[in-house]
Amino acid sequence: MSRPGLAIGAAALLVVGLSAPAMAASVPMTLSAPSGPSQGGNTLTGTTTTAVFNANSAVEFQYVGTGAAAACSAVYAAPAAVVVAGTPPVQTAGILAVPAANVRLLSTTKLGITVPATVALAGGQTTAKYNVCVYSGTVTGASGSPLIANAAYSIAAKPVISAISPSTGPALGGKTVTITGSNFPTTAGALTASIGGTALTGISVAANGNSFTANLPAKTAGGPYTLSVTSAGGTVTKANAFTYTNGIVVVPNTAPNTGATLPDIDIQGVGFTNLDFSMTTGATPNDAKSHVYLVDGKYDPTTNSGNKTIGEVAECINVLVVSDTEVICSMNLRSRISTTGTYTTVAARTVADGATTNASTTLTSATAAFTSADVGMSLSVASNTQVPAGTTIVSVTNPTTVVLSAAATATATGVSTTIGPRTAASVTTVNASTGVTAAAPQFTVADVGRSITGTGIPAGTVISAYTSATQVTLSNAATAGGTVTMTIANPVPVPNGTYTVAVISNGAVDVQAGGASEDANYTESIISSGSTFTVADY
Repeated sequence: MSRPGLAIGAAALLVVGLSAPAMAASVPMTLSAPSGPSQGGNTLTGTTTTAVFNANSAVEFQYVGTGAAAACSAVYAAPAAVVVAGTPPVQTAGILAVPAANVRLLSTTKLGITVPATVALAGGQTTAKYNVCVYSGTVTGASGSPLIANAAYSIAAKPVISAISPSTGPALGGKTVTITGSNFPTTAGALTASIGGTALTGISVAANGNSFTANLPAKTAGGPYTLSVTSAGGTVTKANAFTYTNGIVVVPNTAPNTGATLPDIDIQGVGFTNLDFSMTTGATPNDAKSHVYLVDGKYDPTTNSGNKTIGEVAECINVLVVSDTEVICSMNLRSRISTTGTYTTVAARTVADGATTNASTTLTSATAAFTSADVGMSLSVASNTQVPAGTTIVSVTNPTTVVLSAAATATATGVSTTIGPRTAASVTTVNASTGVTAAAPQFTVADVGRSITGTGIPAGTVISAYTSATQVTLSNAATAGGTVTMTIANPVPVPNGTYTVAVISNGAVDVQAGGASEDANYTESIISSGSTFTVADY
């Protein structure tokens, strides 16, 4: 006989032509899902390893309850109760037939089955069990349609999601979220959840089943992502539920702006392997590669007269990617970067009340005019009448007294002297090398950390090591070889204060959305407690 819901045509003729193979007993059937929501409506497939299904196959859900599984009836038996369309009763006993239109013959080993709405929980139930029984037809009685396949199926209340709190969190994960709603099973392992397809961990359901807590996994910043919750009662989703922010955690989060070496910091976040940190020598802080910056406020690359509105005050140089969630770098607090992206050096200053003694290398001041940073800097007098040209400060005896590299040529008081950057002549560089040499003594150990500029020297280069008075090492390799004159100056350190460490995917100006140099893949880390960094002497 024909069955409602089957297609008409050549394919239908082929299906109708199938006949039920003779079976001595029913065979096990594997369902596509062993459980589902109360009140049905979901679709299952049932598969056997033996060809048993035909165009007349009938399916029933036979109630078992919550105890041990019972066997299907041996032959087809019509349901005792009449199901009123649209108002199915909560069914906790008896046989529930699947309408013929909701049974689809896919092959002789596979059926499609839509679960009836009458497969439902009764009041107070949290789960219920059914046998899914397939018969060769719908003829009742002892000689009627025999059982040909069977499977076990359970139902539970479908979970309900009301809210998630908080609704944002750092991309590196590790935070706890709380999901509220209802019908969350309290049995360990009976509930799973994910955000944007990434599974939550450490799920703990409240005793009343109305909420659960979970740990956020690490995930690339973005969203808002969909929250998905799955239990035996089915899967429910909440769209636009959670946003992963590009948060980072910096350790240590404080360092002084002095010291023989730059402080190394460890940054934890996510997505670092997708960033290009190949240009973090400190020579090009504003190039289009990825950078780690120290920022006074919230980083803002928007153009302001060609410069960043809020740019970096320092760069964390020589970034090393440890993993997708960790990088380390050296924070250069000794050299402040100006709003133009260049390194700031100490300008020459004037000491108005100097005193010289003829043939003496000592110079004094009535005020505390000198600091240890003056060692190696040039000292000059207008028209060079008291101090020979090219004189430098060799040492600082105390705040009012310094020793010069050349003796004064006259005794005088109230001498106005200028202290500032000095030039080093006949310094030889080698292309692609960090080593420089001088034909005559040019350097002192006090030059370590000082800015050095000249032909073939990348911007932002400092003297990183002192070998001798004629040889030092630079922080960046020279881009040309030759003998040139260089200028050595004291860099301006980053002032003490509280800043933010920011991981930037592109360090160029105006790369944000809508900018003149817009980068569609541009990202920057957010300001958070984990990204705060303090420059201090302690």
